[in-house]
Order: sequence, then C-alpha cells, then structure tokens
Amino acid sequence: MAHFVNSKGTRISNAIVKGGIDQPMTIGVYGAAGLTVGPNDSSIASISAQGADQNQITWYKLTGKRIANVMVEAKMGASVWDYFQLVVGEPNYYGPDVAWAKKPPSKNGRYTDNPNEVVTKNTKPAPGDVIKLLLGSWSALTETGARVLTAQFMHETGEGAHCYNWNLGNVKCAEHETSVPHMYLRDVWERFSPSAATQMVKSSNGLAYLATDEECKKHGWTHTGGKVIAVFEPPSYVCRFRAYASLAEGAQRWMDHHRTVAKKFPDEYLDTVNSGDCAATAHILKRAQYYTGDEGVYARNMTEMKAKIDRTLGPVKP
Repeated sequence: MAHFVNSKGTRISNAIVKGGIDQPMTIGVYGAAGLTVGPNDSSIASISAQGADQNQITWYKLTGKRIANVMVEAKMGASVWDYFQLVVGEPNYYGPDVAWAKKPPSKNGRYTDNPNEVVTKNTKPAPGDVIKLLLGSWSALTETGARVLTAQFMHETGEGAHCYNWNLGNVKCAEHETSVPHMYLRDVWERFSPSAATQMVKSSNGLAYLATDEECKKHGWTHTGGKVIAVFEPPSYVCRFRAYASLAEGAQRWMDHHRTVAKKFPDEYLDTVNSGDCAATAHILKRAQYYTGDEGVYARNMTEMKAKIDRTLGPVKP
C-alpha cells in the first residue's frame, strides 16, 4: 500500500503540511510504482520527481506557487491511494525542513565527484603532539606560545573531538577554492544579520536554513546583538574545509595562517601569543577576521583550554 512520507521518512498521510511560496520541499511516496503523484491543482503547486531509493521510496520536489491550500495525491487511475493537504503561505526560512536538498554522502563517503574531495575522517591528536609540531614548524614560537595556539586548536575542535583530516584550526576553503584537498562537514553554523542570513539561505539552492530558537538552545548556538544563526549542509561551499594527509602537514598549514596574522600585526601578534595571553590573542584573531563568533566566548574558552594543557603538561621549563 502506497503512502506519503516527509524528508525524514515519517508518514504524513492525511496530514496538513505547511510550505512557502517558491520554497521547494522534499516529499516521498513509499511504493509509488504505477502511481501518479502531485497536487490536484497545478496552479497552486508544482512537483518534479527526484528518483527512487533502496527503501522503495520515490522522492519528489514539491514547490508552492501561490498562497492557497491544495490536496497532494497519489493516484492509480481515478482512485486516490493516499493524500495530504499542502498549505502554501508566505516563505519561512526557519527550520531544517527548509534545507530540502540536504542529502547524506554517497556510498564512497563523498558529496561530489570532485577528485580533490576526500572522505571526512576524525583525527584527534594529543595536545602534546600538537605543541611539538608547532614548535618545529615556527622557530619564533616559544613553548608558551605553542600552548596558546594549541588551546585555540582545542577550542576550535572541541578538544580535538571535532578535528577532521588533520585540520587543526577548522580552516575553510574559499568559496571557489576546489583545487586543493578538501572535505565537507555537516550542520555548519554561522552568525549573520537577519537580512544577510535570509539572503544566504535563499541563494543556497536548498542547502541552508535559519536555526530556530529551540535549536539554538539545544546546540548552545549563541547569537547576540541582533544576529541570527544560519545552518549549512554539504556540498555548500560554507561546509568546505581544507583536508591534510598527516598531523605534520596539518600543523604546518595551520601555522601558515598564524604567520599571515603575524605579518598583518607585526608589532604585536607573535609577542602576544608568546606572552601566554589567550584573551589578547583572541582579540587580535578577531581583528584579523579569523573567526566570526563571540570574542568573549572565544577568549574564555581559549583560556580554559590553556589552563587544562598547563595542568596536564606541568609548568613551562625556563
């Protein structure tokens, strides 16, 4: 027996489903062979088939055209096998369902056919190993400075739990930078003004949405100062990060970014890092546009991570 499901595979037979004008949504029909599927008034919504999966679900992209209600039906001839009611209203950009093009990686673990994309793998180095490599890759760095930058790595990656493919600083690729080894991360969130965030979602081709207050609270995403959180899914360029083959390569490339900051602030950055002042380091990184998050949170977390490193490794030897 055929029945409708939403993008998560949950049955929506006889349900009322809300949609927005010109906002596609993904729906599916389990057991759709031989059926015709679509709205009974094509002036209110359009539908296009996206193909079937291994679970006998045929997927469709359903898009509202004007404000109205319409019945979406799965029919065999004149007989309606299943239906739901689509309520088309003003566009709403909040909630994961807005990201209608969100998909898991393919069987080979990749999201695109770009030969420079590599499979995303967790790579969690020990803080002591990171410090040794940083000291080896930047001669001007002191042990204290290496601990400060390792604290930044720990903040950026949840103490290494979210370090992937040896990208120690969660360094992204530029928008059109696809010619270097790279990977994709899911649910990447950024803060924007409401207008900028909405425009980013509109131009994402179904790979982004605005986070609800409930979702922000659940994940601990802060957005003070009138900002909102936009969440992006692969293969959006916002989710594209650099990938490295080893910890040594990752440390070297990460230090290249910090050397760039040092050149931009030649009279203060390296001295600040080597002094052990995490808050001042976070301030300069903010000025250098290294991160977009809250400076106070960034500085506090870096300070806490460095204290943890110092407790584990003991005092710096004179």
